[in-house]
Amino acid sequence: MASIVLFVAATAIITLLYVANSDFWREWLHPARIGAAELEADSAKADSMDRMKSAVVTVSGEFLGDSGVQQVTTYEGILSQVTAGYSVLRVGDPLLIVKCSRPIHSTVTGILDVMPYDLTTKLFPDGSDPALKASVYPLLLDTDTHDPVAMSILWTVLIEGAFGFFAWRGWRRLSSKVEHPSVKRARGWGELGTTSFQLEHECQNAIKLRSKGWVLTDHYLVRNTILQLDVFCLEDLVWAYPEIVQRKLAYVIPVCKRHVAVMHFREGFARVDGKQPVVKQVLEIVSASAPRAMMGYSAEMDRLWKAHKADVIAKVMGKNP
Repeated sequence: MASIVLFVAATAIITLLYVANSDFWREWLHPARIGAAELEADSAKADSMDRMKSAVVTVSGEFLGDSGVQQVTTYEGILSQVTAGYSVLRVGDPLLIVKCSRPIHSTVTGILDVMPYDLTTKLFPDGSDPALKASVYPLLLDTDTHDPVAMSILWTVLIEGAFGFFAWRGWRRLSSKVEHPSVKRARGWGELGTTSFQLEHECQNAIKLRSKGWVLTDHYLVRNTILQLDVFCLEDLVWAYPEIVQRKLAYVIPVCKRHVAVMHFREGFARVDGKQPVVKQVLEIVSASAPRAMMGYSAEMDRLWKAHKADVIAKVMGKNP
């Protein structure tokens, strides 16, 4: 149910954002094709107090080459990288400056706006020929806006697809077209109503430990969060051991260690995160509740588990405590 609610909420938010910017999306999908006359009109607005409104347009002209001015981005004050250049396009008699991060052709599309003051000073430093400055539109066509917009659309589709998948799966479970894996697992423990009553009773009255969304009781290990539901019966525990996961920055620099209690059951597995004393306590509790289970890690046990999992389960489940 939670996945369906999240999908509806995400869809509503995304829809509102796109509707609020409908003019931009309309222009972006169907940019207006303009020429010298429109650029002259926009230039007049740029020179006046009435600033022109940014617009997505397509312009065709004669590509003359690069202006020699570049946009340099500095990362953390150390690394510098050229992220864009400024090319020159002749549209009519005047010249149009085009910001681009890759080579352009005679026809370009981007957002047309007033040329920023800092760019103007770079193109025309003190002492520049006034006639040269007059031959350039006081406008800038920024073609680098299409990549961020395209990426935002891609991320929107991916997010909606992910939420939609979980919502579809949740709806199938609500409509009884498919059972949740935990429900399927619980059917093997006896009558479902009795198991549900016992599970609810223990979660209210027999909790032994809580850690990172997991609840450990006398007979069950339960995780019930907004997006996840897992239920395991400790009698089905086959193998459990502690694990230390070393987190690294950029896959090289060690940052911190994460302690995990790894538990393999007859069906499924669980990883309970926590501080080292908590993980130790989890393993002590499950060892007492499931005396048949193998405790501790070894390379040989890992090899047997991966190569002969069914035989290991049958051997552990078949021997007496």
